Amino acid sequence: RKPVLVVICLLALVCVSHPVQAQQNILLIIGDDIGIDAIEMYTAGDKAPTPTLDGLAAGGVRFTNCWANPVCSPTRGTLLTGKHGLQTGVGWPGAPIGLGEFTLADALNNAGYATACIGKWHLGNAADNPNTMGFDHFSGSLGGAVTDFYNWSKTVNGVTTTSTNYATSENVDDAIAWIAAQGSDPWLC
Repeated sequence: RKPVLVVICLLALVCVSHPVQAQQNILLIIGDDIGIDAIEMYTAGDKAPTPTLDGLAAGGVRFTNCWANPVCSPTRGTLLTGKHGLQTGVGWPGAPIGLGEFTLADALNNAGYATACIGKWHLGNAADNPNTMGFDHFSGSLGGAVTDFYNWSKTVNGVTTTSTNYATSENVDDAIAWIAAQGSDPWLC
């Protein structure tokens, strides 16, 4: 009994002396069709300079032991659910994710995070699909690629319009604006 009481007392002291840390914001960047062989932070050699990505990685978390599908949609489905693409029905590009899947966005919403997905969805073409899958905010393209970066279908929270702004810049601007609007509240973007 005495050792158990000592352990409980020590745990209580540790818990009292270490206050709960503030929740950390999460910026998750998925780069389609790019391998670690093309980015300086992962391998040395003759690579295109990636100073912004290198800087973000230096101050954040790098995935150095992970697995991805050789195509975009199954990788996205796996990342969102933690399941193999075939378990979610997303075994090929553009396959829709099952609307009953519990996602990273759902888990973080339950933990008090605001969540946004900005850019390419490519997990189903229903305009409200990203929001149905747990994201509080979605802004971007539902399909796999835009055919014209200056004339593309942009969906924002279930409403699709045509944008004539350069797609990449508009997605970045949308992400910056959404993050800024979160203030001190924790977020996943």
